[in-house]
Amino acid sequence: MMKRLIGFLMIAFLLLPFAAVSVSAEEDGVIAIGDTEEGIMTIEALPGEDEVTVNIEGDPIDVGSEKPSWYPADVSAFTDFHNENAPRIVDDADMFTDAQEKELTSRINALIDKYGQDLVIFTDKSTYDLSRGVYAADFYQFNGYGKGNDYSGSVLFISMEPGNRGWWTAARGHVRSYYTEENINSIDDRLEPYMVNGEYYEGMLNYLESIDILYEKGSIPREKQNGKAAVLGGLLAAITAALSGATRNGVLKSKMKTVQKAEKAAGYFVNNSLNLRYSNNIYLYSNVVRTQHVDPDRGSSGGGSSYSGSYSSSGGGSFSGGGRSF
Repeated sequence: MMKRLIGFLMIAFLLLPFAAVSVSAEEDGVIAIGDTEEGIMTIEALPGEDEVTVNIEGDPIDVGSEKPSWYPADVSAFTDFHNENAPRIVDDADMFTDAQEKELTSRINALIDKYGQDLVIFTDKSTYDLSRGVYAADFYQFNGYGKGNDYSGSVLFISMEPGNRGWWTAARGHVRSYYTEENINSIDDRLEPYMVNGEYYEGMLNYLESIDILYEKGSIPREKQNGKAAVLGGLLAAITAALSGATRNGVLKSKMKTVQKAEKAAGYFVNNSLNLRYSNNIYLYSNVVRTQHVDPDRGSSGGGSSYSGSYSSSGGGSFSGGGRSF
């Protein structure tokens, strides 16, 4: 009977989430004690009794599945608030040095003062089974970021979670109108080389520069658009040079004194004087066609970034944004 109870208790504990368990056989019964998510569990089985008594008391232990402390205990009861003292750099993934955080904070505050829009950079080693977009939005809303009645502003979230590395820009309030799919792709085009090469601090400097351009001009030209402009400029310069050369040649030609045109070419040849020993084809022109390859795992058809024009945080806030994996 006692052995059977001990076996039963051990199986019961294997089916429960616990950190540690100990089982002891006493004269008056079997006692098993273990830590669970709910607290300290004590199971007591008395000799000759068919009943098993289970008691749970104390504080729950951390088993690694809890969300960060800034998550509200009851999300459904959460009310938006402003936290002007919230840090604008939260580096939970330890990507930056103290000096780099200080410099980034200074530049972020300068942009906030310049445009009146909130701005924060947040890094973490996990998204806690949430999408990067929702986790970024939750961080922004639950920590009291945002300017004005609509909590306008944005957060750049960088996930360093193994197998889920990437970034996402989440925007809230009237500033969402700036974060169109085209602008998100332009920002990410500029940021991606730094992230891929592990130059995270330099990437953040580039990102803040992009935000400055975005708010100043309302849009950011795509890098590939700049390339097309350069090609068109080169073609225009080539045409101009060709027209200039043709005009000059025409002037020189008009001043030349040439012999009279012969009706036949036979007078210019000496019979049996041509001996062709080697021939070759020389092509004067070429036509190259380039087709862009888009990785299907990179997101939307716009050129790389995943994008959502409207989505909700866990607290019900409305956001727009996009990002990429790396």
